Amino acid sequence: MNGSEPLLTYEQSRHLDQRTMELGWTSTQLMGQAALSSLYRLQKLPAFSHIIILCGPGNNGGDGLALAWQILSSAGQKNWGADSSLTVVQTARATSEASSFYERLLAKPSEANLIELVTVEEFLHSIRDAKGLPWIEKFTNGDRQTSKPPEPIESRQRDPDLQRNQSRDGMIEDQTIRDSGLLIVEALLGSGQNRPLEGSFAELGRWISEEQSKGAYLLSLDVPAGLLESERFTETALFDPDEVHTYGPHRLACALDDRLLEHTSIYTHPIGFSPDMDSPFRLVRRDANRLTCFQREGNSHKYSNGSGWLMGGSTGMEGAMLLSARSFFSSGGGILQGITGSQMGIVREEPSIMIKERLSLDSRVGAITMGPGCSKEDCIEFLEALSEQYSPSKKAPSLILDAAAAVEAVQNPKWKKLLGRKTILTPHPGEWAAMGGAAITDVDSLRLAMEFARDSAGSFVLYKASTSILMDPFEDRAYLFPWINRSLAVAGTGDCLTGILMSALCRSDDMITSVMAAMELLHASTETSIHPRSSRFPSLIQRALGKRQRRFQSKDPLERRNDGKRFGGLH
Repeated sequence: MNGSEPLLTYEQSRHLDQRTMELGWTSTQLMGQAALSSLYRLQKLPAFSHIIILCGPGNNGGDGLALAWQILSSAGQKNWGADSSLTVVQTARATSEASSFYERLLAKPSEANLIELVTVEEFLHSIRDAKGLPWIEKFTNGDRQTSKPPEPIESRQRDPDLQRNQSRDGMIEDQTIRDSGLLIVEALLGSGQNRPLEGSFAELGRWISEEQSKGAYLLSLDVPAGLLESERFTETALFDPDEVHTYGPHRLACALDDRLLEHTSIYTHPIGFSPDMDSPFRLVRRDANRLTCFQREGNSHKYSNGSGWLMGGSTGMEGAMLLSARSFFSSGGGILQGITGSQMGIVREEPSIMIKERLSLDSRVGAITMGPGCSKEDCIEFLEALSEQYSPSKKAPSLILDAAAAVEAVQNPKWKKLLGRKTILTPHPGEWAAMGGAAITDVDSLRLAMEFARDSAGSFVLYKASTSILMDPFEDRAYLFPWINRSLAVAGTGDCLTGILMSALCRSDDMITSVMAAMELLHASTETSIHPRSSRFPSLIQRALGKRQRRFQSKDPLERRNDGKRFGGLH
């Protein structure tokens, strides 16, 4: 669906479990599949001297118990973990049939003495009475102790689905994994949690954080303990996992949280869930094929490449309008007419913009943008002029209302006719708040934002933040772009995106596809430069499209045709 895939809330995740079991799977099978997939991922890392698995009482704890069994099985074949001590800590006895199954397997006597099972009370008592890592030996059979220091864990190439470290060409950077010889697997609460960590869970969380500071490597199963859907992770977290292993689709809470996206590699493991995974929350992955949207045909001319109107550039803010205009042309736009509120004439120094005294629309106009560098007074004047000529219809040009124009259009019922399916509002969090929307920080606030987009904005909304979100109030969907990009944290980035989006909408009236293409190009343009100024974005846009064009032209004709058909999908 438009190159997106489902993101699940905790409740949806539980329903997916139920639907899958209705098809004939058992919870025990799913738990085993999950554990095996995590073991396969762990086997890409060098082995650890010590492995501690912290298991809660529910199915998340069952995943931890099942992983312990899979590690034992691998170790029994002299594979990964064969030289590791393994300790399993339970906060309580298993409560589900599936968890109990793996608990019983681990409780059976083993001649190899590869594992120690301890209660959380025993575990906490040991760490209260001891300092550092020596306490581990209390739970390790004497002949299994490691006499030599653990070897450093090498830097490995990582391929997570949601991850912070991307190189300029979009591939994952090598990342050095910290090493104290200790792997902690946190399987305490998972998607069943609904309140901050307290009691023994909080004490375990603080211990995890302390061991991480000494070099321990932390894996959380499903979602990290402390990640709630009603609060920011920064307010509830006691630790930052190095990895998260999610089973089935990604969790919405992870994709929304900047802290996790910045510090944690998040993997999703398909383990045989029902294919019925529809969700109003969608994850958008990177896909360079979207850039075909900006390619020009061999027989193209200025109008076929896109005709647009740009309204903005009040006195002292002309630079925003110029950035939008230059990004429009750099991304392939053909002809741009503009109206400016500037009294300084700076915008008129850009000969590519046809500056007009008044708005005059015709059937060739594909998109109209209002707002870049625009004062409230000029926005009101422009909205007046636009409302006199604009008639919403299927053939009407797309409207992009940015900055002050978006705020004014939503706050004043006078401009209601300009809102609708052909209109997109592009606020950053401050402008969104000025419109009356609440900041989007977690799952609950996203739901409120979608209600506001439907009931008050009545238009598509592109919420521009570190994780940008496209809200479609007409289909009740939200598309998330969890593409953390430090290069975009500079004044003018939003103006450049507006120009790219205008270019895309001049070519297509599909709002969602156009936004995805514009976001793809904006991010692709920053991958060839470190911390660029927004004034450089237009040239970087051309460089990114040139790189894409050279790749496209190097393919044989049949490949090119297939490549074009794949536009808009994930592959």
